[in-house]
Amino acid sequence: MRMQKVLPILLLALFQFACSSMPRLIWRENDVLPVRPESAATILIASRQSAFKAAVIETVAVNYQTTNIAVKIVGLEALESENPADYQAVVLINTCMAWKMDPAVEFFLKQYPAAGNIIILTTSGDGDWLPKNRNGQYDAISAASEMADVEKTAAKIIQKIDVKIK
Repeated sequence: MRMQKVLPILLLALFQFACSSMPRLIWRENDVLPVRPESAATILIASRQSAFKAAVIETVAVNYQTTNIAVKIVGLEALESENPADYQAVVLINTCMAWKMDPAVEFFLKQYPAAGNIIILTTSGDGDWLPKNRNGQYDAISAASEMADVEKTAAKIIQKIDVKIK
């Protein structure tokens, strides 16, 4: 009798775990290649690789090219060796899969819950998924990965960066 009650619960838990973890295992994203600035870094951008994300990163980086603000670009896996206190703004670009942020972004946010200089861009199918901002310590932007929206998405990020670096 007891096994009949426990077995469905265990099966449900296993199913939920598989559904939330499986998409990241099947559709693995690669990190962007690192770009090291020539001057002292003040903005950190971390992302996975996709055409949309690369275009957004390039647009944001070009915006600061003629300023004294340097942009450091790394993959999300490299976040474990970064500290947001070393930067005036940190931009984390990730994809929503199974209604969750990338695990590397979640881990980074747990490490630095009160950083206050973090901006998260989350891409999703329809572009309206935002992470639950439990602590209120980061700005969140959402977008669909539509190449026609690169300029608009980059402008939103630049606007949030400018607030943080002034």
